[in-house]
Amino acid sequence: MFDFLIRGEINDDAVRVMTLMQLAMTKYGTAARDELTAQIRSDFESTHCDADSYRVTFCYKELEEFLFSFDIADPSDRERTLSACGRGKYTGINIYAGSKNDWFCTVEGGIGFHPTRGAKVLAKALAKKYGIPDMTQAFEAT
Repeated sequence: MFDFLIRGEINDDAVRVMTLMQLAMTKYGTAARDELTAQIRSDFESTHCDADSYRVTFCYKELEEFLFSFDIADPSDRERTLSACGRGKYTGINIYAGSKNDWFCTVEGGIGFHPTRGAKVLAKALAKKYGIPDMTQAFEAT
């Protein structure tokens, strides 16, 4: 009955997550590993970021349903991959962005959880609005 409200909210969140991913790729995507880590620690409160030798993770206050991460395992790599992992109503969706505009998403469950309906609808919204393919079935086939 209220499906249109849910779809409107998910559409709005699709715009938000894409905007924030594009912002993060522009601001941090080509930074050296140490510079990237320092910049994110400077730009985010300690409760909204973390770093180890493999990734730098951060969360925007305006979209706490997603945890964003840059892969920093290779210190010489300046073509970073950014991922956004859905939480709460978007549990199960992962959105990936590479430096060469190669974007895709997956919607999968894991040990102890299934992807939410919101994650599945968001993947469809990303495909329709931005042309981001859902690669879930491609990965399941391998």
